Amino acid sequence: MADSSQSQSIPVAPAALRRLAGEGAATLDRLVRDRVKMERTTILRTFHLTLESHEGSLPGDWWQIFTDAATALQLRPAVLDCSIDQVVRLIGDGADVVTFYHGEHEAVTPESDGIDHAAGGEFPRWLLLHQDEKSRTHYWASDRRDESTISERELRRRLEPLAEDQRIRCIAFDWRETSVTGGHSSSAGPMKPLTRLVHLLRPEWSDIWLVIVFAFVVGLFTLATPIAVEALVNTVAFGRFVQPIVVLALILMFFLGFSAAIRALQTYIVEVIQERLFARVAGDLAHRLPRVSVEGTDGKYLPELTNRFFDVVTVQKSSATLLLDGIGLIMSAAIGMVVLAFYHPFLLGFDALLVVAIAFLIIVLGRGAVKTAVQESKSKYYMAAWLEDVSRCQTTFQSAAGKRLSASRSDRLIHDYLVNRKRHFHVLLRQILFALSLQAIASTVLLGLGGYLVIIRELTLGQLVAAELIVAIIVGAFAKMGKHFESFYDLLASVDKLGALFDLPLARQGTVLHSIDDEPVTIELSHVTYRRGGGSPVFTPVTSMTPPGGATAVYGGSGTGKSTLLDLIYGVRRPSSGKVLVDATQPSDFRSDDFWNHVELVRDGEVFASTVEENIHVQRTDVSGQDVEDALEAVGIADIVNALPEGMQTHLTSSGAPLASNQVRLLLIARAIASRPYLMLVDGVLDSLGDTEAELILDSLLRPDRPWTLVVATGRRWIAERCDQTIDLRPDAVSVQTPFEKPERHV
Repeated sequence: MADSSQSQSIPVAPAALRRLAGEGAATLDRLVRDRVKMERTTILRTFHLTLESHEGSLPGDWWQIFTDAATALQLRPAVLDCSIDQVVRLIGDGADVVTFYHGEHEAVTPESDGIDHAAGGEFPRWLLLHQDEKSRTHYWASDRRDESTISERELRRRLEPLAEDQRIRCIAFDWRETSVTGGHSSSAGPMKPLTRLVHLLRPEWSDIWLVIVFAFVVGLFTLATPIAVEALVNTVAFGRFVQPIVVLALILMFFLGFSAAIRALQTYIVEVIQERLFARVAGDLAHRLPRVSVEGTDGKYLPELTNRFFDVVTVQKSSATLLLDGIGLIMSAAIGMVVLAFYHPFLLGFDALLVVAIAFLIIVLGRGAVKTAVQESKSKYYMAAWLEDVSRCQTTFQSAAGKRLSASRSDRLIHDYLVNRKRHFHVLLRQILFALSLQAIASTVLLGLGGYLVIIRELTLGQLVAAELIVAIIVGAFAKMGKHFESFYDLLASVDKLGALFDLPLARQGTVLHSIDDEPVTIELSHVTYRRGGGSPVFTPVTSMTPPGGATAVYGGSGTGKSTLLDLIYGVRRPSSGKVLVDATQPSDFRSDDFWNHVELVRDGEVFASTVEENIHVQRTDVSGQDVEDALEAVGIADIVNALPEGMQTHLTSSGAPLASNQVRLLLIARAIASRPYLMLVDGVLDSLGDTEAELILDSLLRPDRPWTLVVATGRRWIAERCDQTIDLRPDAVSVQTPFEKPERHV
């Protein structure tokens, strides 16, 4: 992101800086206080540690420091340059906004608190803006540490001095994004689907309540027809005047028209809820997936798991159906029962029996429905995973045996799906049959009971007709609930599938204590071992030291733990025993974003669907277009890329096409070179290249002026010989040869 003019530093006295730092910590504390359960001392300490370790300074780099501190607290800040209108909309949409006022004067004297009062200067201050549940805007200023409620007009007036070039740099926190798990930890076991649904919909409660209120009004207007019919019957029974009928028809048309308008508003609100659901789920997963723990996902295939995201469409559609039709049916039925109860005490008893029958329908007959719906959904994804494997391994399934395997496995998975589907439909069918039977019985009973009450003159004929129409609405509603039951169960099953993504364990974030130095790093391994899943060690203890700018080869055959050792150095795994130190610091003690900005791990298959250029710079602001070209030249594929129809703007697929597989590997190395890291880890990529290509790449990686320390995992002896030292991983022992005694090369 380009620097804003607001990030330019202004001179501030030391006393003023201390005060400004304290107010920044107080602002972060005020932001978090009502949102997240967290110790105040932790919040304040995190801010001050971030400030101490940060390369920037206050007040110029206020937004970087505040963002890093918030990220260290596991929050999700978004740095934006907004107009005043956009800031107001952000706050109105429920975001908390932090911004900064630099003061009116650049000159700040060291006297007293550092403010040039004679010049009329204002001290720089942090500002926190947010709305409460009643849509009132709150304004919090760090210099006074008080909070006031202001109007939108006043908010715009106060924001005007902050706008430079019509833009305000601010940090937005959308707390709705963090609610999909409700703060649930995956270690506590899977969350129940209904509980997860409540957490997922919680940010939309205000709009959902509005839909419920509208449904209540529509339910009242639904009774306009039965009541109008009652009045019509009574009018016709006692006379033949046309005027009352015309008036009655006009009143009915007004109520039904108003009801239709409210239904249209409901539809619009539900559409907004659907859009927000998609945006929140997609945004949450976009935040989570890059931070998923490597150790926590051993044995899982993330691309297949990510297919669960498509269940967000089912969540959208099922939620819309239930909010528009389901709630409307429930409201109409409830209001109809209340009206019936006022007609006669016998009808009140009839209502009570209906309530008992409906409770039996939902609670007793619906038992096991959610469980079977989840099992059905799992069977569906097992089938999808198998079809994905078949399409991915096309060569394997070309043979006759492969085709038989594809068909037989598919038949078994289809059978499993149908079995689970039938189990679920069995529950659904008994609910539908009971609802239809209830409709027939209730209508018949009311006709007989109502007729008897008319005969004994305790009910008018008009009331009987109205009661029949009302009961038709009630039992008709629950007869229609069959499809809504299925939508509800599908909704819970889909939320459960999304939970498989929400519950993926996240990697522990680094602390704010250390930043990586701007130079090649030192790597120290001290008696390092690693056990996967509590089993035996992957390799025997490793002890070695790679100096700044040095080159180490991790040599060994397949399965000896080369990739695991690189994961330990990269910080995505933690050693079971011993220590991994990068510049005398454990990887977990670095600020995560800073560490991985300066460390590159090159591993096969890390291409995404985008242009060649974006696959290299990955939107890193410190990688220029010239850096991209130089990196392609260094790995020898610049001419190949330029010969493509659109050059560096050519779109690659997830497999790297139209580039060949080895060209894709060279592209991955170019990505690492372009970023000029201080530590480069190459995991087996050179082993897949031909001798000539591998020799060229090694020349680039080992050039004398390289800015990185290099670690190469390889199974080729001659590649290891090119490095300064070798960690030789063997099943029974580990040897470190430094410097490597180079025998005659054998390729």
